[in-house]
Amino acid sequence: MAFNNFTVSVVSFNETAGVDWTIAQPSVSLLITPDTGYTVTAADFSPITPLPTYVNSVVFTQNGANIDCVITYIAPSIMPSANVLISLCIQGSAVEKQICVAGVISQCDVSNTKVPVSGGADVAYSVCGTIGSTGAITSTYQVTAETTYYYPTAPTLAVVIGDPNNYTITNVKTYDASGNLIDVVFTVTYTFPLNDVTGDKICLTANAVQVYNPPVKITSYSFPTGESIEINGQTTNFTINGVEGANWALNIVSNALATIINTSGTLDSTGTFVVPVTFPAAIANATYTVTLTGDLASTFCTVAPYVPCLTGQPSVFTLNQYINSTLSFAFTSTNSNITPDAASTITLLPGSSQPAPFNVIVTGSSTSILTVDSIPPSIDWTNQGLAGPVNWSFTVDSSSFTVDNSTVPTLITSNLVINVNSVGTSNSSSALDLDQYVSDGGAWLATLCNGSDQYYVSDADGWSGGTNQSQLGSLVNVPYAVGNVVQIKNTATGAKYCVTINSFASGETPTYYIDEGFQNQVSTFTNCTICNNQNQ
Repeated sequence: MAFNNFTVSVVSFNETAGVDWTIAQPSVSLLITPDTGYTVTAADFSPITPLPTYVNSVVFTQNGANIDCVITYIAPSIMPSANVLISLCIQGSAVEKQICVAGVISQCDVSNTKVPVSGGADVAYSVCGTIGSTGAITSTYQVTAETTYYYPTAPTLAVVIGDPNNYTITNVKTYDASGNLIDVVFTVTYTFPLNDVTGDKICLTANAVQVYNPPVKITSYSFPTGESIEINGQTTNFTINGVEGANWALNIVSNALATIINTSGTLDSTGTFVVPVTFPAAIANATYTVTLTGDLASTFCTVAPYVPCLTGQPSVFTLNQYINSTLSFAFTSTNSNITPDAASTITLLPGSSQPAPFNVIVTGSSTSILTVDSIPPSIDWTNQGLAGPVNWSFTVDSSSFTVDNSTVPTLITSNLVINVNSVGTSNSSSALDLDQYVSDGGAWLATLCNGSDQYYVSDADGWSGGTNQSQLGSLVNVPYAVGNVVQIKNTATGAKYCVTINSFASGETPTYYIDEGFQNQVSTFTNCTICNNQNQ
């Protein structure tokens, strides 16, 4: 049965008419239960007199959060033939339950801050109220930045243990004349739940930093100090940084004494000034000297040598602008019979990166048959491994070398694979001295026209000028080739033969020499028959 903020149980039992029910049921107990959010106390309850018929006494006893109401009957009480309803009137009421919360406000992350409790101690709180009501945890939890300090990030109070939904945290902020946050007053309230709460924790985070009040100085600049100026010229911004009111002056002059920039100014509230700098196209290698003066901070290097600068940036530095330079490869020789062809070249911009190798073909020719005495190694190409920046730094990673005596003139070829480590600011060259690797030695291998005998024949020298020529001299038709039919002569015996030239044998010593003086024959014969007939 429901009453005001509490309920009372109803007890009933069956009994036979005419029987004394107190024998089996001398008393009954009714349970008084409070509604949610309320409490009942046995001392607050009593029966209203006179007691109803059949009732001898009524006693109220506390049973935890409930109350036992024990009704004792008058003995004997004879059960009539009809039902008996005993209505007991009681007086008493339930009262609203008090809910309490207890916890601490901790200084979890605090620096350069004045707080209600110094030394980092927790601030304990314990507040009670009825269910659903709101009570103040604190209304004056104030944090203040130390003198000359401010909060770049606003301080916070945050519930780290407990139900944040039960807490309401508000604040009032105070700023200085410069708009810096220097003080926060927190207000924390709590809405009470159904049950008591203990062990809650609220964390304070408040980190103040010192107010920056820099001197009026130029603090830095932005400019590509480590780069080369493009060969075709470029426009690049020189950005000056510092504090409002700082004076600056910028001068840029070339090594040819041409002024690129000469200007000055004062920084405004933005703390920056941008100077567009235009460099002209290069017609020769150039060096530009950049000089920044004015209210420079102490971190600048302002006394020579300006670079390297260990404290900050140099106030004076140089930039380079280069034109293309060339690395050339060519043969050299003191042999008048050998003619090196024009040099093969690699043309690049100094400072450029060259990850891939270069293939270079170097050629030459000779009016005489050449013997390859040895194959030149790649390392014998000159000027490899020189240090920059003036010189090219390169290596010949691999090379081939061929001499083709079957052509007229003889063709000399070298295929090179060049790795460029750095491009020099001046032209460089590399050469291979052919005199160390080739010579005019060797002889043609010829076969007798009317037989199988073979002879080593030289076309470098021979007889010329007539049939009675007795001394060797330079031949008119140089060189001869495979397939030519010629008359040859032995220097020792004077024996003469008609032969067909078959091939060139390097390193062989000729024993026979071409006889251009025979019947004034200064060219090859058409065939062996003609040569043999004329030799009769």
